[in-house]
Amino acid sequence: MITISGLLRVILKGLPPTVNHMYRTGRNGIRYKRMEVEEWQEEVSGIIREAWGEKPPYEGNVEVRVLFRVKDNRRWDIDNRLKALFDCLKEGGAIKNDTQIWGIKAQRVSGVEDMTQIEMMKYTGGGRE
Repeated sequence: MITISGLLRVILKGLPPTVNHMYRTGRNGIRYKRMEVEEWQEEVSGIIREAWGEKPPYEGNVEVRVLFRVKDNRRWDIDNRLKALFDCLKEGGAIKNDTQIWGIKAQRVSGVEDMTQIEMMKYTGGGRE
């Protein structure tokens, strides 16, 4: 957890849940977030909150770079792991809303253990600021 020339850099053990595993439909037909996902997001939001510090949420547009380091060759869609992380940036107080994310770079590489690195920088690609 270090702030770099960008706005935020956080390294997490493990991988975020996929969108496919975030929700469950109850017997009444209502969808709800799984308890283990809520707990994971609460923990990660706390890590982000600690790394962000006492600053107010960043209000400009951001670019988010995510590096997934994986220990095996399991097949999963890289985009399905982003939603849970982006929600944590908001809940952790780094941004006001995930609509501020105007740029994304996500990459998967081989590693010794599963981990996720998140970097958030000011968006410099044009558009509204």
